[in-house]
Amino acid sequence: MKDWQYGYEMDYLKGIEASFGDYNKIVLSPFAEMKKNRVAERLHNGEMDIIKSGDKEIAWIPTKVARTNTPVKMFGKVVIGNKKKGERVIENPVGDAVTLANTINSYKENIWMIVNSEYDLGNRIAEICNFKQIGVKINSFSDILKVYVRGDVDYVKDIGYNKLSLVKMAEIDQNIIDRISTKIDAIGNLFANHYSNYNKSKSWSAISLKGFSSDISMIEKPAEMSKKWQKEHKDIEYKIQKTEMYETFKEEIDEILEKYIGAETQRIRLMRLSPNQGELERHTDQTDKAVGVEDGEIMRLHIPIRTNKDVIFNVWDTNNIKLTKRMEESTLWYLDMRKPHRALNGGTSERIHLVIDVIVNENIRNKLDGLSD
Repeated sequence: MKDWQYGYEMDYLKGIEASFGDYNKIVLSPFAEMKKNRVAERLHNGEMDIIKSGDKEIAWIPTKVARTNTPVKMFGKVVIGNKKKGERVIENPVGDAVTLANTINSYKENIWMIVNSEYDLGNRIAEICNFKQIGVKINSFSDILKVYVRGDVDYVKDIGYNKLSLVKMAEIDQNIIDRISTKIDAIGNLFANHYSNYNKSKSWSAISLKGFSSDISMIEKPAEMSKKWQKEHKDIEYKIQKTEMYETFKEEIDEILEKYIGAETQRIRLMRLSPNQGELERHTDQTDKAVGVEDGEIMRLHIPIRTNKDVIFNVWDTNNIKLTKRMEESTLWYLDMRKPHRALNGGTSERIHLVIDVIVNENIRNKLDGLSD
C-alpha cells in the first residue's frame, strides 16, 4: 500500500472514483477531477461525507467547514464574497439525488456550494435545496464553476465591469482600416505562429508592433510563458518596446489611440486566423495576472481589419452562456480574456485583427458604461 492511500484499500478508492465518473467526464482541468488520490486525501482529512443505505454507500459529498475567514474570488483577485469561519463548503456531490438533497438540507451552517457549470446533478441539487447563485469562479483550463450560497452569507451584489465578456465599443473610420490593410499587403507574410496549446492546427499567427522584444516574431508575454521557458530565459531582460514594424503603422495606430481609446498601451499585435476552419480553441488567458478592469491593469481591445461572414467568436459569460459574436470590420471591441473564448474562421479568406492591450484608466473604463453582452 502506498503512502498516499492513507490506509484505504485501492479497490475502495477506485470504487469511489468510479462513482464520480459523470463529474470527471465534464471537467476540463485534470487537477479538479476526483481521482483516487484526491479521494484518499479527502477521506483522510475528513472532507468527504459518505451516506449509506444499510451497508451500501449511495452518495458522496465533498465538504468541509471553514476554519478561517477567507475571501471568495473570481479570476484569483475579484472578490465575490467573504466566507466566514464556521461556514460549510460543498463541491460537486455525487450519488442518489434525493439522498443528497436530504443530507444537504440537514446541514445547519451557512453554506457555499461550488459546482462545475456543466455538472447537471450538482446544479440540480443546488436548485432543489434552494441555493442562490451569486457568481462564478473560472480556472485557467476554462472550467466555469458556479458559486451558490444558502443562509446569511456575505457576498458582492454587483461585480460591475467584470460581468462584461465581449462588447462593441465604437465604429472605426473605414479609411484608417483600409490604410492598415494596404500596408499589411505591402509588408508580406511576416506572421509568426503562436506556440500555444490551443493553436493545435497552427492557424493562429501574429506580428508584434509593440511587445517585450524588438523582434517582431516575439508575440508572447514572458509572464504568460511556462516555468521551463522562464527558467531558460532568466538572464534575458524583457521590457515593453516598439518594434521596427510599429513605424509602418504608427500614423494609423496613433490616430486610433487618440480618437477612440485614450489610454497608454502595452502589447500591440496584428493577429491572423487562417481561412478554411482555422481555429483558436477554447481557452482563457488567466496566466496573465495583470488582466482586469481596475486602474493599471490590462484590458484587451480588438479591431477587425479583415474578416468575413463565416468568422465567429465565442465567449462563455459568467452565467456559462455561450455567446456567439461576429465582429464586423472597422469596429472596436473589448474582450475579457479571463473568460473562456474561442475563434473560428469558417470562411475562405483570412481574418486579421489589430489587437491592443491597454493600461486601464478611468477614461477607457468609462467607455464601457451602459454596454452589455
